[in-house]
Amino acid sequence: MVEYKELNERLEKYCKENEKTFYIMNLQSILLILFEAKNILINPCERLETNIIRLAYDEKVDGLTSISLVREFLSTLGSNYTDLFDESFRNGSFGYEDVINDKSDMPLYKAVLLKNNKYYNVGFKGNILDGYSLVHEFFHYLNISKSNLDDLFSELISIYMENKYLDFLETKGHSKTDILKTRLQRYISFFYGQQDLLHETLILNIKEKLGAIKEQDYDFLISYKDVFSKDIKVDVYYKNLNVALNRLRNIDNENVNRKNKFSPSITFSYFFGVLLSSFLLQKNDVIITSCILDLNNKLALACDDDVSFNEGFNVLGINIEDNTTIKKSIESVNIYYDEALDKTLILKAKQKR
Repeated sequence: MVEYKELNERLEKYCKENEKTFYIMNLQSILLILFEAKNILINPCERLETNIIRLAYDEKVDGLTSISLVREFLSTLGSNYTDLFDESFRNGSFGYEDVINDKSDMPLYKAVLLKNNKYYNVGFKGNILDGYSLVHEFFHYLNISKSNLDDLFSELISIYMENKYLDFLETKGHSKTDILKTRLQRYISFFYGQQDLLHETLILNIKEKLGAIKEQDYDFLISYKDVFSKDIKVDVYYKNLNVALNRLRNIDNENVNRKNKFSPSITFSYFFGVLLSSFLLQKNDVIITSCILDLNNKLALACDDDVSFNEGFNVLGINIEDNTTIKKSIESVNIYYDEALDKTLILKAKQKR
């Protein structure tokens, strides 16, 4: 049984609060992208031939070493980045948590803007994931602003840079297996995130097309099968409505992990970030990295809506209106993360337990 009145009211509120995001402004186009991704992306469990993926790290890296490695990596981008990194320690913007013994799925990793002051926090577990997370959050810290560009491009920048950091670690002789495990974790999160995103985007598209979701709307999906429903089954559809309602109810509950909240605009930013970063990482390295840093600076200086989404794409040299760009980007994800989708990683992890 679906509480349709409450569902529609909560969906309406969510859309209103996020109306200026790239995600809400492009719901139907994004739905089509998600359907295409569903047909192209590699299922990690099928590829790895297991439903349980638990990866233990081989190499121990203490916190001070991780900080030193990050600083060295940033120096390859320019001395101004090491200066900004050092300043974030001196002015109290950086927060550190020792979570080596923390068994939770999500220790505190975030960057926030509070009363025009920026902060970022990272949990350290004593392996290469620490520096990787530190790079990711540091770039959020650099470019966080009140601009709507954040919701589209900030994750792209951080995911691109976290992968460049892993490349740097490989040149320094750190564990190749651990580096691949870290990339595998990103891919798994991306893959299953896009499945949830597809369900929630479908629901929002129905709401946008019909004005309100009603009991008989599955018939609408069947009528527009080629555009909306593909192979969605009626029992799955109604189950997804109830899941969405529960996640909508969790939005304001501070005790609920974000993964259990209705937040497709945020999930899309990760999806989009992995998609385009994979595409860009396979292009000319020096030029693309320079473009990413230019975009990072543009985000940091942006105020409200004074920079358009198209300007962001132009900085990266991407024609987002070219239909082949998205398909190439989806295919690039499979190519870029292919080495990490190696079942020997899982076999090695099982042998260690």
